[in-house]
Amino acid sequence: MHMKLTTLLLGLFFLKTIFSVEAASFTGKISGTNDNIVFDQYQMSMPAEFLYTMDDVYLGWDNYFFKVEGELIDNTLVAEQTPTIIAGRDSFTGLFQKVDGQYFIGEQKVNFGRTKEIYNNQFDEISKESFIGKEVRVYGNLGEESFEINSIMVKGLFAAGENSFKAPDAFNRKPLRYILKEMPKNENSQKDIPFRGIVTGKNHTPKAGDPVLIITLSGRQGDAPDTVGGHFAIGMGELDENLEVDGEIFNFYFEGPKEVPAGNTELSSYFGHLIQGQNNYRPTYSVLVYGKTKEELKSVRDAMEEDLHRVRTEEGLGITPMYNCSTSAFKTLAPIGIRGAHEYTLISGKLKAPAKELEHSDNMLLQLYHGVVKPRATYIPRVTFESLVKNVVKRGESMGIKRMDYIFLPQTASKRPVGGISVNGLAKTLKFYNVDRKRDKEVKKYFEALEVLEDENATRFAKWKAKRTVEKYRDDQEFQEIVTELMSKHFKKG
Repeated sequence: MHMKLTTLLLGLFFLKTIFSVEAASFTGKISGTNDNIVFDQYQMSMPAEFLYTMDDVYLGWDNYFFKVEGELIDNTLVAEQTPTIIAGRDSFTGLFQKVDGQYFIGEQKVNFGRTKEIYNNQFDEISKESFIGKEVRVYGNLGEESFEINSIMVKGLFAAGENSFKAPDAFNRKPLRYILKEMPKNENSQKDIPFRGIVTGKNHTPKAGDPVLIITLSGRQGDAPDTVGGHFAIGMGELDENLEVDGEIFNFYFEGPKEVPAGNTELSSYFGHLIQGQNNYRPTYSVLVYGKTKEELKSVRDAMEEDLHRVRTEEGLGITPMYNCSTSAFKTLAPIGIRGAHEYTLISGKLKAPAKELEHSDNMLLQLYHGVVKPRATYIPRVTFESLVKNVVKRGESMGIKRMDYIFLPQTASKRPVGGISVNGLAKTLKFYNVDRKRDKEVKKYFEALEVLEDENATRFAKWKAKRTVEKYRDDQEFQEIVTELMSKHFKKG
Protein backbone atom coordinates (compact mmCIF):
# COMPACT_ATOMS: atom_id res chain seq x y z
CA MET A 1 0.00 0.00 0.00
CA HIS A 2 2.84 2.37 0.91
CA MET A 3 4.64 1.82 -2.40
CA LYS A 4 1.39 2.22 -4.35
CA LEU A 5 0.65 5.54 -2.66
CA THR A 6 4.21 6.76 -3.22
CA THR A 7 4.11 5.83 -6.90
CA LEU A 8 0.72 7.47 -7.38
CA LEU A 9 1.76 10.74 -5.72
CA LEU A 10 5.03 10.94 -7.63
CA GLY A 11 3.27 10.14 -10.88
CA LEU A 12 0.66 12.82 -10.36
CA PHE A 13 3.31 15.40 -9.46
CA PHE A 14 5.34 14.47 -12.58
CA LEU A 15 2.34 14.81 -14.86
CA LYS A 16 1.30 18.04 -13.22
CA THR A 17 4.67 19.74 -13.34
CA ILE A 18 6.20 18.46 -16.56
CA PHE A 19 3.31 18.20 -18.96
CA SER A 20 1.12 21.02 -17.69
CA VAL A 21 -0.49 22.99 -20.49
CA GLU A 22 -3.37 24.38 -18.41
CA ALA A 23 -3.60 26.04 -15.01
CA ALA A 24 -3.17 23.52 -12.19
CA SER A 25 -2.24 23.31 -8.51
CA PHE A 26 1.36 22.84 -7.41
CA THR A 27 2.41 22.23 -3.80
CA GLY A 28 5.91 22.89 -2.49
CA LYS A 29 8.21 25.30 -0.66
CA ILE A 30 8.77 28.95 -1.57
CA SER A 31 11.95 30.92 -0.91
CA GLY A 32 14.14 33.64 -2.41
CA THR A 33 13.52 37.35 -2.64
CA ASN A 34 10.78 39.51 -4.10
CA ASP A 35 12.63 39.81 -7.39
CA ASN A 36 13.83 36.19 -7.45
CA ILE A 37 11.12 33.85 -6.18
CA VAL A 38 11.92 30.14 -6.08
CA PHE A 39 9.32 27.37 -5.89
CA ASP A 40 11.11 24.09 -5.15
CA GLN A 41 13.47 23.74 -8.17
CA TYR A 42 11.57 26.23 -10.35
CA GLN A 43 11.59 29.97 -10.76
CA MET A 44 8.20 31.49 -9.96
CA SER A 45 6.62 34.61 -11.41
CA MET A 46 3.76 36.55 -9.87
CA PRO A 47 1.09 38.83 -11.38
CA ALA A 48 2.36 42.39 -11.10
CA GLU A 49 -0.54 43.50 -8.88
CA PHE A 50 0.29 40.84 -6.27
CA LEU A 51 4.08 40.88 -6.36
CA TYR A 52 4.13 43.04 -3.21
CA THR A 53 2.50 40.19 -1.26
CA MET A 54 5.68 38.16 -1.63
CA ASP A 55 7.32 40.11 1.18
CA ASP A 56 10.35 39.08 3.23
CA VAL A 57 8.16 37.64 5.98
CA TYR A 58 6.19 35.53 3.53
CA LEU A 59 9.29 34.29 1.75
CA GLY A 60 10.95 33.51 5.08
CA TRP A 61 8.36 30.96 6.17
CA ASP A 62 10.47 27.85 5.68
CA ASN A 63 8.22 25.79 7.99
CA TYR A 64 5.27 26.09 5.62
CA PHE A 65 4.21 24.58 2.33
CA PHE A 66 2.33 26.53 -0.34
CA LYS A 67 -0.21 25.63 -2.99
CA VAL A 68 0.21 27.65 -6.16
CA GLU A 69 -2.48 27.97 -8.81
CA GLY A 70 -0.75 28.49 -12.11
CA GLU A 71 1.00 27.04 -15.13
CA LEU A 72 4.48 25.68 -15.73
CA ILE A 73 6.05 27.36 -18.77
CA ASP A 74 9.69 26.81 -19.75
CA ASN A 75 10.73 25.76 -16.26
CA THR A 76 8.99 28.80 -14.71
CA LEU A 77 5.90 28.45 -12.56
CA VAL A 78 3.59 31.30 -13.58
CA ALA A 79 1.31 31.94 -10.58
CA GLU A 80 -2.20 33.32 -11.02
CA GLN A 81 -2.52 34.71 -7.50
CA THR A 82 -0.84 34.81 -4.10
CA PRO A 83 -0.20 31.19 -3.00
CA THR A 84 -2.22 29.39 -0.34
CA ILE A 85 -0.52 28.22 2.86
CA ILE A 86 -1.00 24.47 3.32
CA ALA A 87 0.11 21.91 5.91
CA GLY A 88 2.03 19.57 3.62
CA ARG A 89 2.75 18.33 0.12
CA ASP A 90 0.33 15.43 0.31
CA SER A 91 -3.21 14.77 1.46
CA PHE A 92 -5.60 11.86 1.69
CA THR A 93 -8.70 10.71 3.54
CA GLY A 94 -9.79 7.56 5.33
CA LEU A 95 -10.73 5.89 8.60
CA PHE A 96 -8.37 6.78 11.45
CA GLN A 97 -7.48 3.71 13.52
CA LYS A 98 -5.08 2.49 16.18
CA VAL A 99 -3.69 -1.01 15.74
CA ASP A 100 -1.14 -2.56 18.12
CA GLY A 101 -0.20 0.86 19.42
CA GLN A 102 0.33 2.39 15.97
CA TYR A 103 -1.90 4.77 14.02
CA PHE A 104 -3.27 4.04 10.56
CA ILE A 105 -5.55 5.70 8.06
CA GLY A 106 -6.90 2.81 6.07
CA GLU A 107 -3.81 0.66 5.47
CA GLN A 108 -1.38 3.61 5.52
CA LYS A 109 0.71 3.90 8.67
CA VAL A 110 0.73 7.48 9.99
CA ASN A 111 2.53 9.46 12.65
CA PHE A 112 2.05 13.00 13.92
CA GLY A 113 4.44 15.82 13.05
CA ARG A 114 5.73 18.70 15.13
CA THR A 115 3.53 20.22 17.75
CA LYS A 116 4.25 22.89 20.35
CA GLU A 117 3.34 23.60 23.95
CA ILE A 118 1.39 26.85 24.20
CA TYR A 119 -0.24 28.00 27.45
CA ASN A 120 1.06 24.79 29.08
CA ASN A 121 -0.78 22.49 26.67
CA GLN A 122 -0.52 21.16 23.13
CA PHE A 123 -2.00 18.69 20.63
CA ASP A 124 -1.47 15.59 22.78
CA GLU A 125 -2.31 11.89 23.12
CA ILE A 126 -5.88 12.77 24.06
CA SER A 127 -6.12 14.73 20.80
CA LYS A 128 -4.85 11.80 18.75
CA GLU A 129 -7.17 9.30 20.44
CA SER A 130 -10.17 11.57 19.82
CA PHE A 131 -9.97 10.88 16.06
CA ILE A 132 -10.01 7.07 16.36
CA GLY A 133 -12.93 5.56 14.45
CA LYS A 134 -13.60 8.74 12.46
CA GLU A 135 -13.24 9.48 8.77
CA VAL A 136 -10.61 12.19 8.51
CA ARG A 137 -8.76 14.33 6.02
CA VAL A 138 -5.06 14.85 6.68
CA TYR A 139 -2.32 16.99 5.19
CA GLY A 140 1.36 16.22 5.62
CA ASN A 141 4.26 14.47 3.96
CA LEU A 142 4.82 10.89 2.86
CA GLY A 143 8.01 9.42 4.29
CA GLU A 144 9.81 6.14 3.82
CA GLU A 145 8.05 4.37 6.66
CA SER A 146 5.01 6.47 7.42
CA PHE A 147 2.85 9.44 6.45
CA GLU A 148 3.60 12.38 8.77
CA ILE A 149 0.45 14.33 9.69
CA ASN A 150 0.65 18.11 10.07
CA SER A 151 -3.11 18.78 10.07
CA ILE A 152 -6.14 16.60 10.72
CA MET A 153 -9.86 17.29 10.48
CA VAL A 154 -13.04 15.23 10.42
CA LYS A 155 -14.21 14.53 6.89
CA GLY A 156 -17.63 15.54 5.58
CA LEU A 157 -18.45 18.36 7.97
CA PHE A 158 -17.61 21.27 5.66
CA ALA A 159 -19.73 19.88 2.87
CA ALA A 160 -23.14 20.02 1.22
CA GLY A 161 -23.79 16.34 0.61
CA GLU A 162 -25.16 13.61 2.85
CA ASN A 163 -25.00 14.82 6.44
CA SER A 164 -23.90 12.48 9.20
CA PHE A 165 -23.41 15.43 11.56
CA LYS A 166 -27.03 16.05 12.49
CA ALA A 167 -28.02 19.36 14.05
CA PRO A 168 -29.98 19.46 17.34
CA ASP A 169 -33.78 19.45 17.04
CA ALA A 170 -33.90 22.93 18.57
CA PHE A 171 -31.66 24.18 15.75
CA ASN A 172 -33.82 22.58 13.07
CA ARG A 173 -36.96 24.17 14.48
CA LYS A 174 -35.59 27.74 14.64
CA PRO A 175 -32.04 27.93 13.23
CA LEU A 176 -31.48 31.67 13.62
CA ARG A 177 -32.81 31.76 17.16
CA TYR A 178 -30.60 28.81 18.09
CA ILE A 179 -27.48 30.51 16.66
CA LEU A 180 -28.16 33.82 18.41
CA LYS A 181 -29.75 32.71 21.70
CA GLU A 182 -28.95 29.06 22.43
CA MET A 183 -25.55 28.41 20.88
CA PRO A 184 -23.79 31.07 23.03
CA LYS A 185 -24.73 29.27 26.26
CA ASN A 186 -21.90 27.25 27.79
CA GLU A 187 -23.97 24.07 27.65
CA ASN A 188 -24.03 24.34 23.84
CA SER A 189 -20.92 26.31 22.87
CA GLN A 190 -18.68 23.89 24.78
CA LYS A 191 -20.13 20.62 23.49
CA ASP A 192 -17.86 18.01 21.93
CA ILE A 193 -20.18 16.91 19.11
CA PRO A 194 -19.94 18.69 15.73
CA PHE A 195 -23.01 19.41 13.63
CA ARG A 196 -24.13 20.96 10.37
CA GLY A 197 -27.57 22.34 9.60
CA ILE A 198 -29.35 24.47 7.01
CA VAL A 199 -30.17 27.98 8.22
CA THR A 200 -31.95 29.25 5.12
CA GLY A 201 -32.47 28.04 1.54
CA LYS A 202 -33.60 24.47 2.15
CA ASN A 203 -35.02 24.24 -1.35
CA HIS A 204 -31.66 24.94 -2.97
CA THR A 205 -29.43 21.92 -3.62
CA PRO A 206 -25.75 22.80 -4.13
CA LYS A 207 -23.83 20.81 -6.75
CA ALA A 208 -20.21 20.00 -7.51
CA GLY A 209 -18.30 23.06 -8.68
CA ASP A 210 -20.53 25.55 -6.84
CA PRO A 211 -18.55 28.40 -5.24
CA VAL A 212 -19.03 29.02 -1.52
CA LEU A 213 -18.31 31.95 0.79
CA ILE A 214 -16.99 30.85 4.19
CA ILE A 215 -17.60 33.04 7.25
CA THR A 216 -16.13 31.76 10.50
CA LEU A 217 -15.98 32.76 14.16
CA SER A 218 -13.45 31.30 16.57
CA GLY A 219 -14.57 31.41 20.18
CA ARG A 220 -12.67 32.15 23.37
CA GLN A 221 -9.92 29.97 24.80
CA GLY A 222 -10.47 28.37 28.17
CA ASP A 223 -6.91 29.03 29.28
CA ALA A 224 -6.24 32.59 28.14
CA PRO A 225 -8.48 35.41 29.45
CA ASP A 226 -7.31 37.91 26.85
CA THR A 227 -8.67 35.73 24.02
CA VAL A 228 -12.33 36.23 24.96
CA GLY A 229 -12.76 38.50 21.94
CA GLY A 230 -12.42 35.51 19.62
CA HIS A 231 -11.38 35.66 15.99
CA PHE A 232 -13.29 36.42 12.78
CA ALA A 233 -12.34 35.41 9.26
CA ILE A 234 -13.79 34.87 5.81
CA GLY A 235 -12.73 32.67 2.94
CA MET A 236 -13.82 30.99 -0.25
CA GLY A 237 -13.96 27.59 -1.88
CA GLU A 238 -15.92 25.35 -4.16
CA LEU A 239 -17.60 21.98 -3.82
CA ASP A 240 -15.59 19.04 -5.13
CA GLU A 241 -17.06 15.95 -6.78
CA ASN A 242 -17.96 14.59 -3.32
CA LEU A 243 -19.67 17.87 -2.41
CA GLU A 244 -16.99 18.71 0.14
CA VAL A 245 -15.61 22.22 0.38
CA ASP A 246 -12.17 22.64 -1.17
CA GLY A 247 -11.34 26.05 0.19
CA GLU A 248 -9.18 28.53 2.05
CA ILE A 249 -9.49 31.17 4.75
CA PHE A 250 -8.13 34.70 4.30
CA ASN A 251 -6.57 34.75 7.74
CA PHE A 252 -5.79 38.20 9.23
CA TYR A 253 -3.67 37.32 12.27
CA PHE A 254 -1.05 39.06 14.34
CA GLU A 255 2.30 37.37 14.97
CA GLY A 256 2.44 35.27 18.14
CA PRO A 257 3.55 31.99 19.74
CA LYS A 258 1.07 29.87 17.75
CA GLU A 259 3.08 30.53 14.58
CA VAL A 260 -0.15 31.38 12.74
CA PRO A 261 0.77 32.91 9.37
CA ALA A 262 -1.25 35.90 8.16
CA GLY A 263 -2.31 34.83 4.70
CA ASN A 264 -4.61 32.68 2.63
CA THR A 265 -4.70 29.35 4.46
CA GLU A 266 -6.10 26.02 3.25
CA LEU A 267 -9.31 25.10 5.09
CA SER A 268 -8.10 22.00 6.98
CA SER A 269 -4.84 23.71 7.84
CA TYR A 270 -6.74 26.70 9.25
CA PHE A 271 -8.91 24.60 11.56
CA GLY A 272 -6.86 21.46 12.14
CA HIS A 273 -3.11 22.20 11.99
CA LEU A 274 -1.33 20.61 14.97
CA ILE A 275 0.07 23.99 16.06
CA GLN A 276 -1.77 26.78 14.22
CA GLY A 277 -5.20 25.18 13.93
CA GLN A 278 -7.96 27.28 15.49
CA ASN A 279 -9.70 24.23 16.97
CA ASN A 280 -6.65 23.22 19.00
CA TYR A 281 -7.48 26.17 21.23
CA ARG A 282 -11.23 26.83 21.00
CA PRO A 283 -14.47 25.84 19.27
CA THR A 284 -15.42 27.41 15.94
CA TYR A 285 -18.76 28.49 14.51
CA SER A 286 -19.04 28.89 10.74
CA VAL A 287 -21.48 29.39 7.87
CA LEU A 288 -21.23 28.28 4.25
CA VAL A 289 -22.96 30.79 2.00
CA TYR A 290 -24.02 29.79 -1.53
CA GLY A 291 -25.03 32.12 -4.34
CA LYS A 292 -22.04 34.32 -5.08
CA THR A 293 -19.94 33.69 -8.19
CA LYS A 294 -16.33 32.56 -8.16
CA GLU A 295 -15.34 35.92 -9.65
CA GLU A 296 -17.07 37.80 -6.85
CA LEU A 297 -15.37 35.70 -4.19
CA LYS A 298 -12.01 36.08 -5.91
CA SER A 299 -12.47 39.86 -5.74
CA VAL A 300 -12.86 39.53 -1.96
CA ARG A 301 -9.66 37.47 -1.80
CA ASP A 302 -7.83 40.13 -3.79
CA ALA A 303 -9.18 42.90 -1.59
CA MET A 304 -7.89 41.16 1.56
CA GLU A 305 -4.32 40.94 0.29
CA GLU A 306 -3.35 44.48 1.32
CA ASP A 307 -4.28 43.97 4.97
CA LEU A 308 -2.74 40.49 5.07
CA HIS A 309 0.50 41.99 3.81
CA ARG A 310 0.24 44.89 6.23
CA VAL A 311 -0.30 42.74 9.34
CA ARG A 312 2.66 40.59 8.34
CA THR A 313 5.11 43.43 7.78
CA GLU A 314 4.16 46.63 9.60
CA GLU A 315 5.81 46.98 12.98
CA GLY A 316 3.82 48.45 15.84
CA LEU A 317 0.40 47.24 14.72
CA GLY A 318 -1.83 45.84 17.44
CA ILE A 319 -5.41 44.73 17.91
CA THR A 320 -7.68 47.74 18.46
CA PRO A 321 -11.38 48.54 17.80
CA MET A 322 -10.13 50.47 14.77
CA TYR A 323 -8.09 47.69 13.19
CA ASN A 324 -8.51 43.97 13.70
CA CYS A 325 -9.70 40.75 12.09
CA SER A 326 -13.32 41.97 11.90
CA THR A 327 -12.66 45.44 10.50
CA SER A 328 -10.31 44.16 7.80
CA ALA A 329 -12.52 41.31 6.58
CA PHE A 330 -15.96 42.90 6.87
CA LYS A 331 -15.20 45.86 4.62
CA THR A 332 -14.38 43.54 1.70
CA LEU A 333 -17.90 42.06 1.57
CA ALA A 334 -19.95 45.16 0.71
CA PRO A 335 -18.62 45.38 -2.88
CA ILE A 336 -20.16 41.97 -3.62
CA GLY A 337 -23.46 42.87 -1.98
CA ILE A 338 -22.99 41.17 1.39
CA ARG A 339 -24.09 43.42 4.25
CA GLY A 340 -24.63 43.11 7.98
CA ALA A 341 -27.96 43.73 9.70
CA HIS A 342 -26.41 46.66 11.60
CA GLU A 343 -25.97 48.55 8.32
CA TYR A 344 -29.74 49.07 7.95
CA THR A 345 -31.95 51.52 9.79
CA LEU A 346 -34.15 49.94 12.42
CA ILE A 347 -37.47 51.54 11.43
CA SER A 348 -37.39 51.99 7.66
CA GLY A 349 -35.02 49.12 6.95
CA LYS A 350 -33.04 51.25 4.52
CA LEU A 351 -29.30 50.96 4.07
CA LYS A 352 -27.50 53.55 6.16
CA ALA A 353 -25.10 56.02 4.59
CA PRO A 354 -21.55 54.74 5.01
CA ALA A 355 -19.76 56.29 7.97
CA LYS A 356 -16.35 57.86 7.62
CA GLU A 357 -13.64 55.31 8.35
CA LEU A 358 -10.92 56.30 10.80
CA GLU A 359 -7.33 55.28 10.14
CA HIS A 360 -5.69 52.98 12.66
CA SER A 361 -4.18 55.01 15.49
CA ASP A 362 -2.23 54.26 18.65
CA ASN A 363 -4.08 57.12 20.35
CA MET A 364 -6.03 55.51 23.21
CA LEU A 365 -8.68 58.25 23.22
CA LEU A 366 -9.37 57.74 19.52
CA GLN A 367 -9.62 54.00 20.06
CA LEU A 368 -12.04 54.50 22.95
CA TYR A 369 -14.08 56.93 20.86
CA HIS A 370 -14.23 54.42 18.03
CA GLY A 371 -15.30 51.65 20.40
CA VAL A 372 -18.11 53.78 21.84
CA VAL A 373 -19.58 55.40 18.73
CA LYS A 374 -19.13 52.64 16.16
CA PRO A 375 -21.52 49.67 15.99
CA ARG A 376 -20.05 46.68 17.80
CA ALA A 377 -20.53 44.64 14.63
CA THR A 378 -17.76 46.62 12.96
CA TYR A 379 -15.06 45.45 15.36
CA ILE A 380 -16.19 42.64 17.72
CA PRO A 381 -15.86 39.24 15.96
CA ARG A 382 -18.96 37.57 17.42
CA VAL A 383 -21.18 40.55 16.73
CA THR A 384 -19.81 40.85 13.18
CA PHE A 385 -20.57 37.17 12.58
CA GLU A 386 -24.08 37.37 14.04
CA SER A 387 -24.91 40.56 12.12
CA LEU A 388 -24.02 38.88 8.81
CA VAL A 389 -25.94 35.72 9.66
CA LYS A 390 -29.04 37.71 10.66
CA ASN A 391 -28.98 39.72 7.48
CA VAL A 392 -28.56 36.70 5.20
CA VAL A 393 -31.68 35.24 6.80
CA LYS A 394 -33.59 38.52 6.47
CA ARG A 395 -32.31 39.86 3.15
CA GLY A 396 -30.46 36.94 1.61
CA GLU A 397 -32.54 36.80 -1.56
CA SER A 398 -31.92 40.47 -2.34
CA MET A 399 -28.19 39.92 -1.74
CA GLY A 400 -28.10 37.04 -4.19
CA ILE A 401 -27.84 34.31 -1.54
CA LYS A 402 -29.42 30.94 -2.31
CA ARG A 403 -28.57 28.98 0.82
CA MET A 404 -26.65 29.19 4.10
CA ASP A 405 -25.50 26.27 6.25
CA TYR A 406 -24.23 26.53 9.84
CA ILE A 407 -21.35 24.40 11.16
CA PHE A 408 -20.23 23.87 14.73
CA LEU A 409 -16.76 22.33 15.14
CA PRO A 410 -15.84 21.62 18.78
CA GLN A 411 -12.45 22.30 20.31
CA THR A 412 -10.07 19.40 19.67
CA ALA A 413 -9.92 17.24 22.78
CA SER A 414 -6.75 17.61 24.89
CA LYS A 415 -5.68 18.54 28.41
CA ARG A 416 -6.33 22.17 27.47
CA PRO A 417 -9.37 23.69 29.27
CA VAL A 418 -12.36 23.96 26.94
CA GLY A 419 -13.23 27.40 25.58
CA GLY A 420 -16.58 28.52 24.24
CA ILE A 421 -18.36 31.37 22.51
CA SER A 422 -16.56 34.71 22.45
CA VAL A 423 -17.79 37.99 23.96
CA ASN A 424 -20.36 40.27 22.37
CA GLY A 425 -19.44 43.49 24.16
CA LEU A 426 -16.47 45.72 24.87
CA ALA A 427 -16.98 45.85 28.64
CA LYS A 428 -16.63 42.09 29.08
CA THR A 429 -13.61 42.10 26.77
CA LEU A 430 -11.89 44.71 28.93
CA LYS A 431 -12.77 42.82 32.11
CA PHE A 432 -11.00 39.66 31.00
CA TYR A 433 -8.17 41.62 29.42
CA ASN A 434 -7.50 43.20 32.82
CA VAL A 435 -7.51 39.77 34.46
CA ASP A 436 -4.78 38.73 32.06
CA ARG A 437 -2.74 41.89 32.58
CA LYS A 438 -2.91 41.51 36.38
CA ARG A 439 -1.72 37.94 36.01
CA ASP A 440 1.25 39.09 33.92
CA LYS A 441 2.21 41.54 36.67
CA GLU A 442 1.77 38.86 39.33
CA VAL A 443 4.08 36.45 37.49
CA LYS A 444 6.67 39.18 36.94
CA LYS A 445 6.70 40.09 40.65
CA TYR A 446 7.00 36.42 41.59
CA PHE A 447 10.16 35.88 39.55
CA GLU A 448 11.60 39.17 40.75
CA ALA A 449 10.96 38.02 44.32
CA LEU A 450 12.78 34.74 43.68
CA GLU A 451 15.81 36.72 42.50
CA VAL A 452 15.73 38.83 45.66
CA LEU A 453 15.64 35.72 47.87
CA GLU A 454 18.75 34.42 46.11
CA ASP A 455 20.55 37.77 46.32
CA GLU A 456 23.08 37.72 49.16
CA ASN A 457 23.23 41.52 49.14
CA ALA A 458 19.47 42.06 49.51
CA THR A 459 18.32 43.72 52.75
CA ARG A 460 16.39 41.81 55.38
CA PHE A 461 13.30 43.91 54.64
CA ALA A 462 13.56 43.25 50.90
CA LYS A 463 13.82 39.52 51.57
CA TRP A 464 10.80 39.67 53.89
CA LYS A 465 8.74 41.38 51.18
CA ALA A 466 9.94 38.89 48.59
CA LYS A 467 9.03 35.95 50.81
CA ARG A 468 5.52 37.38 51.26
CA THR A 469 5.16 37.74 47.47
CA VAL A 470 6.21 34.12 46.90
CA GLU A 471 3.84 32.83 49.60
CA LYS A 472 0.88 34.72 48.08
CA TYR A 473 1.66 33.63 44.53
CA ARG A 474 -0.97 31.50 42.79
CA ASP A 475 0.51 28.80 40.60
CA ASP A 476 -0.77 28.11 37.08
CA GLN A 477 -3.29 25.52 38.27
CA GLU A 478 -4.76 27.84 40.90
CA PHE A 479 -4.98 30.69 38.39
CA GLN A 480 -6.64 28.41 35.83
CA GLU A 481 -9.29 27.43 38.38
CA ILE A 482 -10.06 31.12 38.90
CA VAL A 483 -10.27 31.74 35.14
CA THR A 484 -12.49 28.70 34.58
CA GLU A 485 -14.88 29.78 37.32
CA LEU A 486 -14.97 33.35 36.00
CA MET A 487 -15.69 32.23 32.44
CA SER A 488 -18.31 29.76 33.61
CA LYS A 489 -20.12 32.56 35.44
CA HIS A 490 -19.92 35.18 32.69
CA PHE A 491 -20.79 32.88 29.78
CA LYS A 492 -23.39 30.66 31.43
CA LYS A 493 -26.16 32.36 29.43
CA GLY A 494 -23.95 33.45 26.55
